[in-house]
Amino acid sequence: MRLLIVADVHGRLGALLDVLDSQPTAQHVFCLGDGVEQYEEAATLYPDRIFHIVAGNCDFGASHPRLGEIVLAGKRIVYTHGHVEQVKYGMEHAVSVARSRGADLLLFGHTHEPTRHYEDGLHIFNPGSLGYHGEYGVVDITPAGQIMTIALRD
Repeated sequence: MRLLIVADVHGRLGALLDVLDSQPTAQHVFCLGDGVEQYEEAATLYPDRIFHIVAGNCDFGASHPRLGEIVLAGKRIVYTHGHVEQVKYGMEHAVSVARSRGADLLLFGHTHEPTRHYEDGLHIFNPGSLGYHGEYGVVDITPAGQIMTIALRD
């Protein structure tokens, strides 16, 4: 199963649509804040995809949650923008939240810096900023249950 991970679009709908076109096998799209309007528009243009959207610090007035959680392919995924968890000052709080929920994978944005870590059973992944740097990510969950994170550039 392939998941598309995008964050910090900051108004660049065209970049988001290009990335969606480049990853046709990713049926689940995780949208990690700072671009809720673009994520919602993309969701209407790609009704065959499932969009998981959280609001970021620049999504003023958005009604989306700040934290999401889902189980896909037997893996618990916790996803957030990261500003509430103060990820610009370290990942400790975000990791603590993910661990308290039994997550296998933590997805976040906000820092505009791609991050990939694995710590004691938890995959930690930030795709970077699609809007500012053309960065996004994919996560593959293999039939054997392995999680592989890949950071990409548009």
